[in-house]
Amino acid sequence: MIARKGINEEEIAALYNSFCKKYKPLYDNDAWLYIEDNFWTYVFSSGAPDILMQIYSELGIESPKGNYYKRQLANLKNKFDIRCNILDVGSGMIPSFANLLAQEQLRLGTGTVTLYEPLLLTTEPKHRNMTLHKTEFTSETHIKEFDLLTGILPCGATESIVENACRNQKDFYIAMCGCTHFDYIPWYMYVTPEMYQDHVIEKTKRLLEEYDNGTLVVERLKGEKDLDYPILYNRKKW
Repeated sequence: MIARKGINEEEIAALYNSFCKKYKPLYDNDAWLYIEDNFWTYVFSSGAPDILMQIYSELGIESPKGNYYKRQLANLKNKFDIRCNILDVGSGMIPSFANLLAQEQLRLGTGTVTLYEPLLLTTEPKHRNMTLHKTEFTSETHIKEFDLLTGILPCGATESIVENACRNQKDFYIAMCGCTHFDYIPWYMYVTPEMYQDHVIEKTKRLLEEYDNGTLVVERLKGEKDLDYPILYNRKKW
């Protein structure tokens, strides 16, 4: 069961009802119908689609293995100093990872988080060190003022993060999704998520070398089975 320690089904229902009152008007009809149909299905499973993970995270409902976004944040902190200006891309309708990241920066005493996500439900920040942009991130987005780019399941923005970060010699941390986002696929060609992941990995290696932005590290989130996709980040040579 996905549940915060000590929380029961009645308490989950109360949290969900409060969430519905606040957020239902902000979702489009298709998204909300999906949430209504599946909220309870995935509460009692070991994994969930990101649209539901965001809700569970905001409500404090966790799986036995822990909150996915918290685990990614812990992994990020092992690789980079987050006491800096961070740009989070593809943050989701509810920017759960960015919310946790900003909260941790406040605890540490410094750092900011800026978001780019066209599907944001609101641009009202949860924490005072956040700036939210309800717009698409591209390879041409201005990023000079940022120290680190992050993307947790950023889907179609993955390659834009890589291209922009490498060209501007910025650090990046990307937890890839399990989709394919090729610009063009011939009708006769069958593609898999692994093929797209390999494509991004090879492209990232090439761009890191071209722009002298360090070397690529590829790993997986330890203990993750449901979202067992590559994590890409760079290591500077100096």
